[in-house]
Amino acid sequence: MEEIRRIRDVDNEQIAQDVPSIRVPPEAAQVATGTCVDVRPPDDRALVRRPRPIHRSQSLADARRPEENAVIAKVRPQLLKLAWRLFRVIVGGAAMGAGLALMIRARLGAQPWDVLHLALAKLLGVSPGTVIIGVALLVLLFWWPLKQRPGLGTVATTFLPGIGCDVVLSLVPTPEALLPRVALLAGGIVVFSVGTALVIRGGLGPGARDGLMTGACARWGLSVRTVRTTLELSVLVLGLLLANPMQAISAGTAGPGTLAIALTLGPLIGLLLKQQFKRREATPS
Repeated sequence: MEEIRRIRDVDNEQIAQDVPSIRVPPEAAQVATGTCVDVRPPDDRALVRRPRPIHRSQSLADARRPEENAVIAKVRPQLLKLAWRLFRVIVGGAAMGAGLALMIRARLGAQPWDVLHLALAKLLGVSPGTVIIGVALLVLLFWWPLKQRPGLGTVATTFLPGIGCDVVLSLVPTPEALLPRVALLAGGIVVFSVGTALVIRGGLGPGARDGLMTGACARWGLSVRTVRTTLELSVLVLGLLLANPMQAISAGTAGPGTLAIALTLGPLIGLLLKQQFKRREATPS
């Protein structure tokens, strides 16, 4: 046993002589035993833990600041509201053109403005929709001295009624019996009233003729009834002069339907707008 111990001691001494000695600098000797050279454990032990896994959608999403989220939260509802108002104006402008076409196909008398439109269309050899757009653009020129400003609703009601009128005129034939013509006249009045109410509810600017009326009322302090009646009668007289009154009556451009439109169109539009005002008053502010 003693010989075996001596052999082990001799081997250990020989190994110690063969291994080169490593000198530790004094600066490293002052380092605490709990730390490594130039490496220290973090102060917060919680950071050493494994990070919590996140969903893929969260990792792909861009991080936004709280200020940006607040701005987006305010702007998004306004954009949606504007889009909804613009949609109603577009639908209303197309409905106005469809209503005009139905009243024309009834051949029982059209609106005063339509009497002028049909007379000009016959003289110029163009479609009624083209004349409706042209007259609306001409009326917009009178907005300048009245200091009226157009809007998106003005642009929509300038072009959409004319386009919608031509489309419906190409699709709906002219009936010969009296009852279908009366039905077309009534349907045209309802469709035109609904379209006008939608455009007004949109609040994106009045139509060309409505802006001319409101501008004249604001400029000279006249009532809406006076200005509206004067415009309607002036346009009706001008249309009859251009189309020859007897020919206009025989062709169905002017007739009892013109009087029915004048008596029912205004009250029906007022009734549709009155329902909107009632809902606004019922909702708490």
